[in-house]
Amino acid sequence: EFKDASEAEREIREINSGIYAFDAAVLRRELANVTTDNAQGEKYLTDVLELARAAGGTVAAHVLDDLWQTEGVNDRVQLAELGRELNRRTCERHMRAGVTIVDPDSTWIDVDVTIGQDTRILPGTQLLGATTIGAEATIGPDVTLTEGLTMDEQFDLLAKASDLPRKDFETAATKNADKLNLPSWAKNRPEGFLFPDTYEIADNPTAGDILRNQTKQFTKVSDTLNFSGQAQNIKQDPYSALTVASILEKEAKSPKDMKMVSGIIYNRLSKGMPLQSDATVLYANHAKGKLTTTDKQRAIDSPYNTYKVKGLPPGPISNPGSEAMEAAVTPTKSDYLFWVVTDPDKGTTAYAKTAEEHQANVAKFQQWCQDHKGKC
Repeated sequence: EFKDASEAEREIREINSGIYAFDAAVLRRELANVTTDNAQGEKYLTDVLELARAAGGTVAAHVLDDLWQTEGVNDRVQLAELGRELNRRTCERHMRAGVTIVDPDSTWIDVDVTIGQDTRILPGTQLLGATTIGAEATIGPDVTLTEGLTMDEQFDLLAKASDLPRKDFETAATKNADKLNLPSWAKNRPEGFLFPDTYEIADNPTAGDILRNQTKQFTKVSDTLNFSGQAQNIKQDPYSALTVASILEKEAKSPKDMKMVSGIIYNRLSKGMPLQSDATVLYANHAKGKLTTTDKQRAIDSPYNTYKVKGLPPGPISNPGSEAMEAAVTPTKSDYLFWVVTDPDKGTTAYAKTAEEHQANVAKFQQWCQDHKGKC
């Protein structure tokens, strides 16, 4: 420190950035011997070096040619800077090995990714994890499928991202569903099993290839959650639990609310009450982008109309993510029988035990709709 420095030391104008690497046993021993006998009255880590040498230890310096290896991270700005530098070096390594990266600045490649020679990476591509790309391929930007999309909504996005006809996805999901590697309990119905995630669209894919990537990811997540086992623990079969998860994805936002609504759904089922979920009615009417339903929509004759039909709909109404799946098999126990989202923007959900309490909560939602014209 400045107060303890000699006149000669104060004339030094060179600053060295460095990292100390200690033998842990030596560090523990010598830290106990560090004193505050200095102008600042503080303990200095650098004193450990002097103490270690006095005790016969070896102190050495290793000079780095790469200054980035000494960079520290104290905030997210510095973390981002280091990430950019790491990605720049990763892209450079692949390019020198024979990979064409059209726009390295818009391309992200994780360090464990393997890419074959003469492969072309298009702008905007992200290659994550331990992805392996073969030689002489063309890899374009990925497609992100968010939680809660229906199968039809996913097909719109996949057709655009892959440049394949939409009908190819329809055919793969209906006529060739037996080739999608669905779980044995899926009843050969892909809805609910096309897991939402970010997927890379490879060169010359088929619709079946893309959907199989989704079902493969579903199986991976399902196994990680022990979804079937946890469903059995709450006396549900996995298909019914997945149907509940697909409703939760539409009816709640946070994991906490998903678990609470999950418990309420099972409460209503056990009492023989209709679920009265607008989300299932919207699915029955093939309606998109709405929060509420009309009298006409609620009057539709459909097994998915849970205003008219008691019990669960015959299958999932969306493709849920892992949080909704977990909530469906780990519901929060309560005495509540009703729920309503009172502020869709914030995801605020109100719960009630009686119809009267529920109507008061519904009035809050209706007021929100009045204040936000066109959103309901």
